[in-house]
Amino acid sequence: KGLHLYGGNYAQYVKTVEEEQRVQQKLYEKQQADIEKLANFVDKNRANGVATSAKSKKKVLEKVEAAAVEKVKVREPTLRFSFPSCDRVP
Repeated sequence: KGLHLYGGNYAQYVKTVEEEQRVQQKLYEKQQADIEKLANFVDKNRANGVATSAKSKKKVLEKVEAAAVEKVKVREPTLRFSFPSCDRVP
């Protein structure tokens, strides 16, 4: 994590952040699918006796899990403003 600088106004910032979250979510989903596929391969081939292939894929699986992207955290507004209604000032 670090400081991110965004150019433009607030509307552009919101648009950019939403796009970044969408891209990160897609990357997370793709990695989870790859991890599941590798895990299934390792489980099946370890049971079938294809040990060398399963060991190799298990090492790949461990590396992918170590470098996996975190699940996207949805940003929620932290500040809420409310203004009491007032009459017109003379």
